[in-house]
Amino acid sequence: MKQIYLREVYLNPNMNFNLNFKFIKFLRKKLNEFIFIEKIPYRKGFKTDTSDYSLTLNINCHDKEFEVTGPTIYRKDKEIDFYLNIPYKEISDVKEQAIYLLNYLELGLNKILLDDAFKYDLKNTFSKINHEVVSIDDSSELLIPFKSYEGEL
Repeated sequence: MKQIYLREVYLNPNMNFNLNFKFIKFLRKKLNEFIFIEKIPYRKGFKTDTSDYSLTLNINCHDKEFEVTGPTIYRKDKEIDFYLNIPYKEISDVKEQAIYLLNYLELGLNKILLDDAFKYDLKNTFSKINHEVVSIDDSSELLIPFKSYEGEL
């Protein structure tokens, strides 16, 4: 695969997630640094070799149980999209929110990669990323909470 991308965290009304775009970009960089996915395992409906496609993980927070939906395949853009529907949990600390998200990213990739997940040593990879997140200086711009400007014009 070319790369792993993370799309914004989509929230239902009255939910707050404080991870800013710089932190999401940092996570994407770390995922691509530590994981090179050869291809997405074939599923019913796959008629394409996915080795030259990018994987996009769309993060969606809601009040239900964890679920991975997809894939949606964009042949023209050579992109495969999955939605990681993460149960919302109110956490005020940005680092704790990041660790919470990372746990579900690992679960999601395990579900997406099916029987091939063991090849990528995801447990060790996410342990490394968790360690890096925990060691980020609290004053880093990566940890500046995202501010919602809804209703403020």
